Amino acid sequence: MDESTFTEARLRQFLAEAPDPRLDRLRNLPREWTRFHKQYGNVISILWLLIVAAWLIRPHRAPWVAAYVLYVLAGLVGLQLVYRLPPRIGGPLFLLAFAGVAYLFEGGTEPIGQPASPRRRFLSAAFLWVVGVLIAWGWLIWLGDLRRQSSQGRRAFDQAVHALRELPSGSLFVIQPAAGVEWEFMSPFSTRAAQGIPSVPLGWSTFSPLFYQVLHDGGVARGSDLVRATIDNPRWYYVIHDMEFSDMLTRFTREHAGVAAGLELVQALPNGSRIYRLATAGAAGESRP
Repeated sequence: MDESTFTEARLRQFLAEAPDPRLDRLRNLPREWTRFHKQYGNVISILWLLIVAAWLIRPHRAPWVAAYVLYVLAGLVGLQLVYRLPPRIGGPLFLLAFAGVAYLFEGGTEPIGQPASPRRRFLSAAFLWVVGVLIAWGWLIWLGDLRRQSSQGRRAFDQAVHALRELPSGSLFVIQPAAGVEWEFMSPFSTRAAQGIPSVPLGWSTFSPLFYQVLHDGGVARGSDLVRATIDNPRWYYVIHDMEFSDMLTRFTREHAGVAAGLELVQALPNGSRIYRLATAGAAGESRP
């Protein structure tokens, strides 16, 4: 949050010199495939079964189906390697793959003027019916899982927001980005309860007008002064989920602020995060030196 350190020029230099994480994924392709298969193994198994079914029912279409399935898997594994493929993205893409298999099996390339036998029509209809059921089943499972995660996230979110509101009036918060108070899988309308919590906006909104407005409300002029201003300040709290983040924070205070401060535990939250104060004299017991 130091304006003199995180300038545009320095960030560009860092990105140019930093190793590309995608190269590490490419070097560890078996590990990435294992992760991909662990997440989508059931769906991949169904795709293999559809190839076998196509080979048994309509052998002349099976190569098209097999080539398409391999093409889809290669593309999705590529997304996993280059970017990421969470279920909220991978689920709909696999459902589209099922629809593509059904199209290749039955439509698009059939010669005109060759009536199908009753047996073939029956097997084709049965195959398409099975694919349709699989699409509906996969869609319902995906929606149910999304709803379950949303419900769990909403419950933990509401409990965390309630705990923050219970702290003394005028409190200000530095919340670990994407982890301190999570709202993944939640509707944007469900997160409005957090709008009244005065927290320093981090991540992409660092150095934004809202960022400086919250700092000004806490008596801080610049982002570079924030950590130093929160030491032994009863108005400021940190909401942290990962201990690596807390270690980085205390190391920063020692190296840049010249103060040996520790994190003093105030309260544990239901989502696994904890509320801390940054103090030069940490409380005994539940504290992070």
